[in-house]
Amino acid sequence: MTNRAKFIEWVANKMENEDVEQEVREYFEKFKESKPKKEAPLITEKGAEIICFMRAEKDNYNNAFTAKVIGEGLDVSGRSVSGSMRKLVTNGFVTKEKDGEAYVYSITPEGEAVDVTIVKE
Repeated sequence: MTNRAKFIEWVANKMENEDVEQEVREYFEKFKESKPKKEAPLITEKGAEIICFMRAEKDNYNNAFTAKVIGEGLDVSGRSVSGSMRKLVTNGFVTKEKDGEAYVYSITPEGEAVDVTIVKE
């Protein structure tokens, strides 16, 4: 059961035992009939490519990658890599630290463990 379905069930049960205004009941019915928004994937296709590259090259770079190095390894721009890294950092798959003028990215244990094959189906 999805979180949305659990929420709908919970609210429906609460509404059975409570005196609820008609407008609220009508809104809830419309909500139940509406399509849920599509959730964003945990890892994008580009993110999966970055994770795979970082896993393969971790020892060669002492797990300290710049966007430029990753970009060169994937044959894309460093700027493109930087944009994709934001989501990987937010989700805990990669860390980001300032090293002088550049940012250095490192793969985390979570990044090592995440299943990226589901992205490439």
